[in-house]
Order: sequence, then structure tokens, then C-alpha cells
Amino acid sequence: MTKDEKALVIAEVTEKIKRSSSVYVTDFSGLTVEKSNDIRNRFRAAGIEYYVVKNTLAKRSFDNIGGYEKLYDALRYSTAIAFGAPDDPIAPARIMKEFLKTSEKPTLKAAFVDGEVFGADKLEHLATLPTKEELIARIMGSIQAPATNIVGVMSSVMRNLMYAVNQVAEKNQGQ
Repeated sequence: MTKDEKALVIAEVTEKIKRSSSVYVTDFSGLTVEKSNDIRNRFRAAGIEYYVVKNTLAKRSFDNIGGYEKLYDALRYSTAIAFGAPDDPIAPARIMKEFLKTSEKPTLKAAFVDGEVFGADKLEHLATLPTKEELIARIMGSIQAPATNIVGVMSSVMRNLMYAVNQVAEKNQGQ
């Protein structure tokens, strides 16, 4: 690889890191062509870029941005990087977890999500985190619950008042 080609790869990876919401460093060694194409297709369908890159070039790309020093230890052996989609930083973890049910590779070396580095042992945890839409729905449900309860209480008060008025009216009619 020439110096210009390396500079081009570094610039491309740097741009991908800037655009992504998360970075998943994986080890793809031992992955068959069929399995490699399968995982790439799954990532592509979810809007996730999956890129095989030399470790030194990945490190230089991380250096260009800064703040990714904790990922340097993961840059050993065969490395591919999954760049999380801007709207769902956890999608790569879900896809990898699902894919690993049928394959032993690619294994997660490390993930960089929201400024935090997660090791390979945290893939299960990351994959089970709710999506942004699910969190918003939960928050909206929590916000609406008190209002719904207030409406229920107010209507029961009105219902009880009407019941009492009807009882008094019936008693007065009977006299």
C-alpha cells in the first residue's frame, strides 16, 4: 500500500468515525467468505458500515479525532470496524449478538458508545439496551401516567358526587 493510499484510507476511516454514533472493533479472522458476506449484508441492511482496516491505519484515524485512546488495546490481529448508525448506536451489538447464534466470528474486541469503552464481555448487555424510540415511549408513558391518574380520580369524584345527589333526590322523592 502506497503512502497516498494509506492517507486515503485514514481520511475515509476518520470521516466514518465522525459520522457514526458508535464504533465496534471486531476480530473477523477465521470467518468464511459466506459468513463474511452474511454479516456485511446484515450490517448494510441496518445502515451500518463494516470496514476491514489495518490496525495502524485505524489507530491513526482515532488519533485524528482524539478521545479513542482506550480502543488502542483492541487494535491487534485482524480488525474490522462497524460504525454505528447516527440514530441507533446499539444496532451493531444487536446484529452481532444475533449473528453469533450461528457463527463463532466476528468476535467483539471493544465497543466505543457514547464516550464509554465496553469490552467483549459487555456485548450481551449492549445488545439488550432499548432503542431510542423505546426509551422515548417509556418516558412518554411515565409522563402520561400521572395525568391519566388525575383524570381517573377527578372522574371518580364527579361520579361519586352524582351518585350522592341521586341518592338524596331519590330520598326526597320518596317523602
